[in-house]
Amino acid sequence: MSFLDVFSRYNQILVHPTNKLNTTFRTKWGIYAYQKMSFGLINMAENVKRSMDIVFRGIINKSMVICLVDIAIYSKK
Repeated sequence: MSFLDVFSRYNQILVHPTNKLNTTFRTKWGIYAYQKMSFGLINMAENVKRSMDIVFRGIINKSMVICLVDIAIYSKK
């Protein structure tokens, strides 16, 4: 078995332009909105899981298992 940690890659998912307004937050320096998914955003885990399901569509449950930010790959070699 091989294990891959994709924790550092979850924040590569872009926020849809129509949803950027929903990610707005205010600080004493100004008003900001997320461009990419943040780990603290609601439904982030579901979005990461859905993107992993799309990317690895053909081999999930045949030679790999995905658990949020970890991937387990199994083979005979």
